[in-house]
Amino acid sequence: MRRGVVSLAVQAAGWTPARFPVVTLAGFSKGGVVLNQVLADIGNAEARQLSSTIAAFLAALQTVHYLDVGLGCRGAFLTDPGALDGLARQVAAPAAPRSFRIVFHVTPRTREPRHMPWIAAERARMLALLRERRVGCELCEHFGDRRDDSLDLHFQVHSAWRQAAICCD
Repeated sequence: MRRGVVSLAVQAAGWTPARFPVVTLAGFSKGGVVLNQVLADIGNAEARQLSSTIAAFLAALQTVHYLDVGLGCRGAFLTDPGALDGLARQVAAPAAPRSFRIVFHVTPRTREPRHMPWIAAERARMLALLRERRVGCELCEHFGDRRDDSLDLHFQVHSAWRQAAICCD
């Protein structure tokens, strides 16, 4: 695996294969771009080239949470079929966790944003690509009874995520 985001993070944290009980990743708002890069790095890696530390990280990775992700330009979600093909292979590997899933948490701000219509389209595309590849994924809507797309709700998604036992770890 090339020296991507995952490799650099594992090295910087000083993690070893024995120190990965369960890994959950979350990216809020623009942080979804980082999740995209992590998932693309995993998807583009060849299993036989993974170091034991990266393989252990991947085996411990159980859930990835996109928390009300959005950008002022295209690219909020990973929609590269090739990277998602590779991700599907990696999470289906014998060492991978059986319960791996990706959860998309949305508020009225990113559900159907009038000012950024590509966000909903990209999220729908990523969900469809993941489902086609049988990668566990779900859409969790927060504040569905609200119609306003306030920035306040955008930031409240953190609290909602922690309290939503149905959609979260």
